[in-house]
Amino acid sequence: MTSFKFMILYLYGPDSYRRGAVLRDKILASFSKKHPDGLVDYFDLEKDDELDRTVGFSRSAGLFASFKLGVLTNPGEAEEKSLIELLKSYLEDKDTTLVLICEKKLGKKFDFLLKPPVQSWAFDLLSEREVTSFIKKRAGELEFELKTEEIKDLIVTFGTDLWVLSQELEKMALGGAVENEASTPEFIDSIKGFVYGRSVKDKLRALHFLLNKNDAGAIFNMASAWAGGGSKVVFANYDGAVKGGKLEYEEALLDFALK
Repeated sequence: MTSFKFMILYLYGPDSYRRGAVLRDKILASFSKKHPDGLVDYFDLEKDDELDRTVGFSRSAGLFASFKLGVLTNPGEAEEKSLIELLKSYLEDKDTTLVLICEKKLGKKFDFLLKPPVQSWAFDLLSEREVTSFIKKRAGELEFELKTEEIKDLIVTFGTDLWVLSQELEKMALGGAVENEASTPEFIDSIKGFVYGRSVKDKLRALHFLLNKNDAGAIFNMASAWAGGGSKVVFANYDGAVKGGKLEYEEALLDFALK
């Protein structure tokens, strides 16, 4: 994946945690290393005019950067014929890479994305046994051990959502205890208001309430777990920036609210 000889990368399936990890740790990291002056942009095709903006991405971005990478989310919301024409037009673009992120595999007319020169990855949900292995491995990376009952409690409380499980394990590694914050209606309503607010004012109001009663890290973790589509990608990038020492959680939350 480091060579980027494939101009379209197709990531699909309901496991957003592993999708996000491949996007952040492999695709974006490799692109930034190989093209430090390259341009990365994000296109949420659920929004009006985003498809038109994507059409001109290679041409207009070329004025500022030789190499470009565009991340497309919610492609199922775009007009089918126009999206197919757009994707095929990028198949031979040697300077632009498109990363297509889908919650589920697109329809039969998009099967050309499953063949070369496109490179594709499927991310199905893990079984409970696989989630157990994930928890053990992640705990090992965080340098602590869990008892069998503690692993079962995590799965019972948080299901098989790898985002939330990973965040809970990080809190436990710092000395916290497993706690189901989502059980508090007031908290979860505010998280929804922050993530899905229709205006900057709504998001800032929700964030102000949350920060008065909760740790910024906990807010970030829950918000990223609730986010979907393009917002999930945005939170994954924030997470990388925070862990890389480029941002604080409060700064990431405020930046998201102001978008």
